[in-house]
Amino acid sequence: MKRGTLVAHPRWGKGLITEASFPTGHAPDNAVLVWWNKPTSEGGVILTSFLVYEEELTIISEGE
Repeated sequence: MKRGTLVAHPRWGKGLITEASFPTGHAPDNAVLVWWNKPTSEGGVILTSFLVYEEELTIISEGE
């Protein structure tokens, strides 16, 4: 997946991929950083972006 791809997740809703590649050892190979359209609260902390495995996402619109 490329930066700028619009995606959907069954639990978190829609989001935009902001980072798709990381230096070796910093994140799993199949994880991407997603900025979420509607931030959510998890344990009292507001989450606007976090790593998600590509397999959990559905592509809505491919980035350039």
